[in-house]
Amino acid sequence: LFLFGLTESRVLGFIGLSRLLVTYIQLTMAILPIFVLITTVRSVAGDREAGVYEYLLSRDKQLNFVPGLATSWEQLSPLKWRFKLRQGVKFHDGSAFNADDVVYSINRAKEPTSQIAVYANAVGVPKKIDDLTVEFEMTKVNPIFLEHIAPLFILDKEWSEKNKATKPQDFKNKEEHYAALNANGTGPYVLVKREPGIKTTWKRNPNYWGKIEGNVQEVVFTP
Repeated sequence: LFLFGLTESRVLGFIGLSRLLVTYIQLTMAILPIFVLITTVRSVAGDREAGVYEYLLSRDKQLNFVPGLATSWEQLSPLKWRFKLRQGVKFHDGSAFNADDVVYSINRAKEPTSQIAVYANAVGVPKKIDDLTVEFEMTKVNPIFLEHIAPLFILDKEWSEKNKATKPQDFKNKEEHYAALNANGTGPYVLVKREPGIKTTWKRNPNYWGKIEGNVQEVVFTP
């Protein structure tokens, strides 16, 4: 879904059965290794969501929707959905995940510079009901609402505001952006260092809320 500019990626191998090396070519987005190479790592490492950022929904091995950062969801009416959020989840910097982060992330994804605005606009207006409940209200029926909300990753609102990353990077105007080199997600891997065109390194998140099936402790992306 997010394979912007990626024409090939391949796993070079495991080192000590805990280090995964991935090489890639023809990348056109500065932030690509952080958000995009999830599919490659997931398929090799065996992790359910082998990435830095996560989503309200995840998928099982049969590609069915299963709980992610949301533990349950229901359609209240043809134009309204409600999501119950997972309690006790922490971002990599230790801050708590809550409904404010979901509302912020969806609205951020609607910005003109967003690469996923088409999906964010399709899920309507997010509204915080309480710290662990978010509702989405639409102006027209969306029969594939869950497909549209599935690729919208969740950021930490406070972290984004603190680091002036409240809008997605403007690639068209070659904007330098804090979030292009840094990340603060809830996922099973933490961004250690991002060196565009040289190397991107992830390490396993020791405080991850879920179960990590694979044995990979470190992932290194190189061109």
